[in-house]
This record gives sequence, C-alpha cells and structure tokens, in this order.
Amino acid sequence: NSIIITLDELSSYVLAIKQKFPKVNIKLLSMSKAQQMAFGHFILPNAYQLGIKHINNNYLVIKKWISYLQKGINPKTNHEIDQFYNLLNQNNLIITNENYKYLFKNKKVFIIGIDKDNTELKHLIEKLEINQSQISYITTDDLFPEIKVPVTKYSLISLEVKDALYKIIDLIQNKHVSPKDIVICTNNDECCFYLKLFAKELKINLKFQENQTLFDTPFARVVFNHLNQNSIDFLDSLKTNDEIARKIIKQVFIDYHLMEIQDKTILKLNYASILKDIPYNQQEENDKEFIIVLKNKYFHPYKHIFYLSLTNSSFNVVSKDNDLLPDKIKKVNYLQDSNELNKTNSNLCKSF
Repeated sequence: NSIIITLDELSSYVLAIKQKFPKVNIKLLSMSKAQQMAFGHFILPNAYQLGIKHINNNYLVIKKWISYLQKGINPKTNHEIDQFYNLLNQNNLIITNENYKYLFKNKKVFIIGIDKDNTELKHLIEKLEINQSQISYITTDDLFPEIKVPVTKYSLISLEVKDALYKIIDLIQNKHVSPKDIVICTNNDECCFYLKLFAKELKINLKFQENQTLFDTPFARVVFNHLNQNSIDFLDSLKTNDEIARKIIKQVFIDYHLMEIQDKTILKLNYASILKDIPYNQQEENDKEFIIVLKNKYFHPYKHIFYLSLTNSSFNVVSKDNDLLPDKIKKVNYLQDSNELNKTNSNLCKSF
C-alpha cells in the first residue's frame, strides 16, 4: 500500500498513468486534498457567506483567508482571520479528523513534482507525522523526461492557428482520434480570436474554458450594469431567455447578502468574483463532440495537446510580494512566499 501526493496541476496527469495499472494499490492525493486532511475541510459556500455577513464584506478577502487556513496558517497571526476561524468553528463549518494521520502510518509515500524544501510540504509532513524514511521524491524532471516534440515558429498567429486546426482535422479524420482526446492551450487573446474564426469556417467544434462560469452569461452582464438598484426586485424586471441564470443569480444575492453592501465598488467586485466561481455550462451538446480550449497549463500522458503562441512567459505567471499577507509573515506561518511560488511554477513550465 502506497500513497502519492502531487501538485494539483499534475493530478490529472498522474491519475491517467495510475489508471493504466488498476491492480496496483496506490492512493492518489492532490496537495490541496492532503492539506484538507491535515488542517481541516471548510464547508463552502457557507463559510464564504458567513464571513461576508459578519467579518469582512469583501468576498476575495474571505476566499484568501480560507486558502491560508486550508494550508495550515496559525489563525492568531491576524486578528480578523482569528475572528473568522472562531466563527466558522462555532457554526460547525470546519471538519477536522485527527485520525487522517494514521492513513499514512507505515505507508510508502511518493511526493511528485513538489520540491522537498517546499515550506507547505514540510508543514504537511510534520502535521501528518510522516517519517522521512517513508518518503520518495519524484521531481518534474523525473516525471517528464526530455521528449522531442515538434515545435514550429510562425510569422503570424493566424497562420499558426490555421495550421494547428488542419493538423487536428487530420488527427480526427485520418487517425480516428476522438475530439475529446484533443486539447488546445493558449492564453493569447489574438490566438483565441482566430481559433473562433477559423473553427467556424472549418466546422470544428471548440469549447472555451472561459465560457463556463455564470458571470459569462449575457444575463449576468446585464445585471452587472444595473447594480445601482436598492432592491433585489430589479432582477425580475430585466429581460432574458435564460431563466436558470436569473434564478441562480437571485439566490446569490440572497445567500451572500449583496444588497446589504453599501459600497457599490465592493458590491460589483463581490458580484463578479462570486459568479466567476460558479460553473455554468450553457452548451447542451455532448462534450465528446468538442475540443476543449484551455487558458491554463494542462498535462495528460495520453491526449494530443496543442500549445499555441507559446513563449517563455506564456504560462509562467510571476508572483510578487503583494499578497494579502506579505512574504515575511508567510515565512513564519508555513506558507509559500512569492519566491517559492515562482520556483514551483517555473518547474511546471519547464515540463513543456
């Protein structure tokens, strides 16, 4: 019996490999799941709603506090975080189980893609009482040995996109690859524009990740432009053919006490941020007919992945010391500071 702990971004990759060996008894945990086991699972969205009503009316602040607590920060580091933590405990919105550490007793533990000096990992290992003698570390260099893949430079993004789509057509028509086994990754807006333009022309069905939240619905945008109202009744007067979106948005206003927020800037920020966290699939067609287009890094050993408009900085988002808690506070509270986050992300980006 063994356990794997890996970065959230690598979970689908490692799972796909694991599924090829169904008889091998290995439990897979993402880093965030392992941290929940160690430091507590927060009941969402109830925790967000309680925090907004009683502690701080900024949704993004509450969300950040929960991320800190889920990674094991000492709540007493910050007065408001401590208030929030006590409030959640009083309302039974944190689930903890000290018995989780026994899951790791006498088990071989493989740490994949996480540096052994990672602050949060060291805190996790200590909390779960895992002995170093149990652990084997597998780096991203070990996981992704140098593989020669075709890389082509283009003078124009339009040419790159069209060439990629013709290669995808070839995979589907001549090599019988299912569209669900093809993924396009790009965070370049011009590239996305040409993908939509040429895909329509070539009759290729694409499904863009960024169109999958409630905030991306036309009705949500209409509501955003009417947030100067004083009563929730205005939602019923706005015209839309999407009654499901109207119903969900109305419930969001109620659950998150949005109409109680006097500051219209905070109201707009909360409204947009909450809706962006709510998945909303507007397409009824079968996903098997679509090729997914992602704006983030994606790893999978058995899918055909096209990275478009790729540069050294495409997905290597640089973190700076401008978070809610500064790096000097994070260092003494077992949280990754900006330097560690950059190192982790850089290692991931080297993978492709």
